[in-house]
Amino acid sequence: MQFRPLRLKSAGFTLVEVMTGIIVFSIGMIAIFLLVDSGIWSARLSRDEVIAANLMREQIELLKNTRDSNWLMLRRWDKIWLEDTVTGYNWKTLSNTSNQITPGYYTIENNYTSSDISGNEFQYPLNDQHLINKAIPVRMRYIGATTDSPESLVKNAFASTPNNTRLCIDIQERYTYTCTGNSPTPFAGFTKIEPLMVAWEEIPNAMIVTAYIGTLNKWTRLYEVRTLLTHWK
Repeated sequence: MQFRPLRLKSAGFTLVEVMTGIIVFSIGMIAIFLLVDSGIWSARLSRDEVIAANLMREQIELLKNTRDSNWLMLRRWDKIWLEDTVTGYNWKTLSNTSNQITPGYYTIENNYTSSDISGNEFQYPLNDQHLINKAIPVRMRYIGATTDSPESLVKNAFASTPNNTRLCIDIQERYTYTCTGNSPTPFAGFTKIEPLMVAWEEIPNAMIVTAYIGTLNKWTRLYEVRTLLTHWK
């Protein structure tokens, strides 16, 4: 009679099998995490692009509306009210006069404190800021020369001592450059205004307008839209 040794069946896994399973599971989870993160980032990027497009369009439309309003008020087509911390508050023109604005970067926004006031705007004293705020529907400020790069302006907007180009949201959920008491956003905006030059000669009654919006989400992104502003009459 021969006796064969009894072999017990293994009910567990070896260390190599366990480690292999953990590695495969980890790779799968990392892939899922990266896919979800990519989807969230793409959605955020799409949202920023939509907001940036609307903000740039608003800046250009404000200039166009100012031109059209000037025509209705029987003023020069390119007349605009400029708030300058250096020279004060002055009526300026966009082109071809001794009172022409300096080519450079500007912030342009609706003046939400304005209201309809009939009559000629020159009847309001220039030193009466309350009446100025009531009479001027668009606020425009000079922030830098054309020698500055838009990339540097965007970076400075989010620096520890920011410039005046960062956008905030007020209590009525409107974008504004007045950030005191309002919520800051990851957006900065400004507009470059420069004369139209052909063969080193300035073309009368025409300006190149470039609207910029910069965002700060993970890294800085810069969007721009360029158009030509002319005397359409």
